Amino acid sequence: KEREKGVLRYHRTFEPLIEDRPEFSLDISRKVVFGYTITYGCIQLAAYLGLKEIYLLGVDFNYNSSNSNSQNHFVKNYLSKTEVKSKNMNGFFQKESLLAYEAAEEASRQNGFRIYNATRGGKLEVFERVNFDKLF
Repeated sequence: KEREKGVLRYHRTFEPLIEDRPEFSLDISRKVVFGYTITYGCIQLAAYLGLKEIYLLGVDFNYNSSNSNSQNHFVKNYLSKTEVKSKNMNGFFQKESLLAYEAAEEASRQNGFRIYNATRGGKLEVFERVNFDKLF
């Protein structure tokens, strides 16, 4: 494809999951593995950059099961009511995202970096919790 000035592209792989955790890429110059959440790609980037401690902020992982999208995203009307119904976006890939977070946690322990959840509240319990107010 034609390159756009000032745009960096990367190779993202999409490997559909059923019961398995996705691969975790330590070398994003080769690929970034899709984990059904943008946070998974960001964690791979942070690991590639050599961060030894990665802190997640505002990852509540809390989905409303109703047909209202208003409580499932920090931006009001992120999806229209039609999109929510047609794409079944409530709880969108929650199971698959959880598998990705578990893969990231395992990769962090095996490769000498740590991921901490500094979110106030929320339901993501894969990563060790730390108190946001004590970080700074």
